[in-house]
Amino acid sequence: METHLTRRDFLRLSSWSAALAAMAACNPLAPPSASTDSPIRLAAEAARTLHLLRRATFGPSAADRTRAAELGIEDWLEEQLTPDGDEGPAVAERLSRLETLSLSPSELAGLEENGRVVRELVTATVVRQVYSPRQLYEQMVDFWSNHFNVHIRSGFVFLLKGAEDQDVIRRHALGRFPDLLRASAHSPAMMVYLDNARSSQPSPNENYARELLELHTLGVDGGYTHADVEAVARALTGWSVTGRRDRRPLGEFIFREAWHEDGPKSVLGHDLPGGGKADGDRLLEILAEHPSTANHIARKLCVRFVADSPPQPLVEAVAKAYLDTGGEIPAMLRTIFLSEEFSAAAGQKLKRPLDYFVSSLRVLGVDGEVARPIAGLLELLGQVPFHWPAPDGYPDQAGPWLNSNQMLYRWTLALMVASGDLRGMETELAAIADEFTEPEALVDALSLHLLGAPLPADARQILLDYAPAAPASVQPQALAGLILASPHFQIR
Repeated sequence: METHLTRRDFLRLSSWSAALAAMAACNPLAPPSASTDSPIRLAAEAARTLHLLRRATFGPSAADRTRAAELGIEDWLEEQLTPDGDEGPAVAERLSRLETLSLSPSELAGLEENGRVVRELVTATVVRQVYSPRQLYEQMVDFWSNHFNVHIRSGFVFLLKGAEDQDVIRRHALGRFPDLLRASAHSPAMMVYLDNARSSQPSPNENYARELLELHTLGVDGGYTHADVEAVARALTGWSVTGRRDRRPLGEFIFREAWHEDGPKSVLGHDLPGGGKADGDRLLEILAEHPSTANHIARKLCVRFVADSPPQPLVEAVAKAYLDTGGEIPAMLRTIFLSEEFSAAAGQKLKRPLDYFVSSLRVLGVDGEVARPIAGLLELLGQVPFHWPAPDGYPDQAGPWLNSNQMLYRWTLALMVASGDLRGMETELAAIADEFTEPEALVDALSLHLLGAPLPADARQILLDYAPAAPASVQPQALAGLILASPHFQIR
């Protein structure tokens, strides 16, 4: 029978706390050990592959590393950029238990338990991130969900967000940005969240117009003026959502002709048709084709996948790929992942809380009912999908996540996951412990399993010094908890 090490057991081991403090001070980018006790070394090509996997997945599992090694970097990337429609049995079986995912907004409105709608959509999102083989696709779903952020607890958005997740974000996550932009602009969830659903002449609401320019397309320094914001708001009057009084189903996009402000409008020096829904349609074309949009999207992608302050030449190359291909998302991602700048950026990104949580489950091969611990743990960590209230989405740079409370919560999570303290969820640690019984071999095996690479000499020695203090029955869990809590696991 597998022995579980509880959080209380961990805290009783004062040496564990000392080892954790020592591990926290280690340099995660130090070279691997070259001692004769740990001859494992990572070849250059394997290191490049691991770097790609850490950025393009939610934590490289053993299966991911095997698949990438078999195909090579470019072929693995192409497989991820052109995924089929199969999410895999592990995802399908778990999603089958979430009944609200298949319900329409009208049907969801009839449920007595509203909280279930939000809970099941969040669960489905994390289930896909943990178990889907289409890892880069899920990364892009997360990226675009933040780029076109919609707070799920804003009014009755919770009835509409599931449809947007499926029909807007997931449908276009690896397609063309102009198509994604157009779908977002027709999204009932977006229209309600940013108040465009009630925008009508003669007093247009400017909330969506402002965020469309500042966040979704041109960027804050994209060259637009307040007059452009006003013209955009006027062009989008009448873009709304069906309600209970309409003869169509609840929560669908509708253009209300009587609410639209006709007449001449000019945006960024371009004249719009002057009336009807065509004003908004032409507006979206202008924004999607603008060089500032290409630059804004390119920079955000580079921040996400390369570095918090990405190299300007790479940003320019990605923007060129956007303009050359009409906004094809795979073309921009190829430019990023196959660039020298990307190869040189290993270790320059901190995992955000959601990345940290999901990657912990993935590398441990966690199996079981993921839904139980999700809400509370992610709320503590500060990143629950669809719960960022402002339209700018969760921060994608390290600064906001570097504080003592965040680190304490991450360490607590490491204890819980490694110790088997998450109810109904089992890990692969028992099998590793059965195969590697000596401390040196166990430390090296856990390092390769959890990090995909050997630990640097200083970190490895800390674990070897600590190992005798841990009871043999729980030694693998204690060592794994230290690795998960260390800076070596916290970087991407």
